[in-house]
Amino acid sequence: MQKALTFTLVPLLITLFWVGCQNKNTAEIQKLEARYNEDASVALADSLVHLYRLSVKEDPNNHAQNLIYLTRAADIRFTKTGDAVTASRWLDDAIKNHSEGQDLAETMGVYALIWNAYLYKKIPALSLDPADVNNMRFHLDKNLQWLDSCVVRLEKKLGTPTSLDKSSAWKYIDICEAYVDRITKKQPERSVDLLMKAAGLAKTIENPNKAIQLYNYIVDKMPNHAKAPTAMFMTGFIYENDLGNVEKARAVYEGFLIKYPNDPDFTDDAQMALKLLGKSPEEIIKSFEKAPQ
Repeated sequence: MQKALTFTLVPLLITLFWVGCQNKNTAEIQKLEARYNEDASVALADSLVHLYRLSVKEDPNNHAQNLIYLTRAADIRFTKTGDAVTASRWLDDAIKNHSEGQDLAETMGVYALIWNAYLYKKIPALSLDPADVNNMRFHLDKNLQWLDSCVVRLEKKLGTPTSLDKSSAWKYIDICEAYVDRITKKQPERSVDLLMKAAGLAKTIENPNKAIQLYNYIVDKMPNHAKAPTAMFMTGFIYENDLGNVEKARAVYEGFLIKYPNDPDFTDDAQMALKLLGKSPEEIIKSFEKAPQ
């Protein structure tokens, strides 16, 4: 009887021990997350990442939780220190060992941010091994539906132009760029839709140069798309009205009329813009007064 009771109690005690450890880590993680949201210091970031990794190590079969913790750890490591190598390898671990049947939208979003930084060399010290790059490319291409879900969710969270959070807007723009890089040839319509939204958002948050870059991607990569004339006209408009660069605006408008001379939406606007470029409001008014009725 005593022997049987021992065999029953030992597994139970082991289970209770691990549950207690898990609960302790979970509670501590929640406290640190709350503090980190208030003060995203490097010290708190390091402590939080350590706890995430510790929890994964102590409870390796809790796949849903481990996917979340590894994703958050990778996000913090990358955003706080620019350590793309470690972050990408944690994400690779998360997907290979904990992703089956899970929601991967957040994980793919972090991967996309790292991919964007890799594409545009945003971090001088960014040096990924070919194997890391291949792993990122593979995971992104395999999980495009989750990357799309990530973009859709972010778009819903952006809010109105008057209440726009710039950090969220930049996250949306960066993820869209990474997503488009993977789908331009396969899904041109979706690519253009994302780029137009991202460019408009960049203009809204007062980053006209980024907006021009995004519009130019459409003009350069997909010049025959129905929205390419709109994108090209908008670059001229931004040069003229946001950057005050009359010569650049003139070159774009003239190029527009050569490339899209019969565009039903913007040909007249481009012609009018060329006539009025560089004129003061008073000069513009006078020119209209002198125009034949």
